[in-house]
Amino acid sequence: MFQIFSIKYYIRRVSMQTELEFNNIPGILPIYLKILFSRKKGFKPGDSFPDIKAVINNISINQEKLKAYREICELEDDGNLPILYPHVFTAPLHMAILSNKDFPIPLLGMLHYRNHLIQHRPIKSDEVLNVEVRLDEHRIVKQGFEFDYLITVKSGGEAVWNSITTYLKQGKFGKDFQIPQRGNLIEPISDAEKISDSVIPKKIGKRYAKICSDYNPIHISKFMAKLFGFKRDIAHAMWATAYSIGKLKLQNYRKPLRVDLAFKGPLFIERKSYVMRSVKNDITRFDYCIEKNDKPCIIGKVSYVEKGSKL
Repeated sequence: MFQIFSIKYYIRRVSMQTELEFNNIPGILPIYLKILFSRKKGFKPGDSFPDIKAVINNISINQEKLKAYREICELEDDGNLPILYPHVFTAPLHMAILSNKDFPIPLLGMLHYRNHLIQHRPIKSDEVLNVEVRLDEHRIVKQGFEFDYLITVKSGGEAVWNSITTYLKQGKFGKDFQIPQRGNLIEPISDAEKISDSVIPKKIGKRYAKICSDYNPIHISKFMAKLFGFKRDIAHAMWATAYSIGKLKLQNYRKPLRVDLAFKGPLFIERKSYVMRSVKNDITRFDYCIEKNDKPCIIGKVSYVEKGSKL
């Protein structure tokens, strides 16, 4: 058992699995210190990929952070969690896994590449929840190395929300490339209407980082972003996605909802941005675009699915 900034957690090894069991959302500072000062061995073809999961039970949502999230993403308060919010409040668990000594890939330079999620029913903002985050599949692709992690949120033993998040580490990891199963689920839309036109706020990176615990320097410092090869600091993709979904004005949240996302380009702060939408039957497509870029930075699809659907 470890004590870190009044947060207790246990490490359990069951067979080849490492389980991190928390009694509260972990503090992010110790995790970032581990990321900065730990060395990773890297990954080579033939290496085994670790089986790590993080678990936390009986968690209540921090209402102040939730309120701040709604405000920064311009979302209405309907008494339920915004559809992307479980990804936000579980972020320290993702980071705890990726900073674990058994995880082989350095985090610096890693890209949030795709997201697929299903909200099985609306989640009340005051529900007590159980959360499990675990590493899943990995693959060598032309661009580098991809891996997935799964998030499952339960209430009263019922799965109410689950997602697959894919990260990409660019580089050379081998020549036996795989084609991602979900890599081409969505493509940019051609016939669409503009539903939002705005400017990405100057301090959005710092403000959103306080809510989501993602203090990646490319989001909070123009200078650091340039060191990583960007023209300037960039906004968090999940902030822009939440903002976009809010502008869609979806009418029926009581049905199970599926969201598929692909992140295609950097969202430079203080650039003009706009959201495009196309609706056909029960499927809503949207693109988040910025000026001086002919292609959308985020492409997304929201669709109603049958009860019990899986990703």
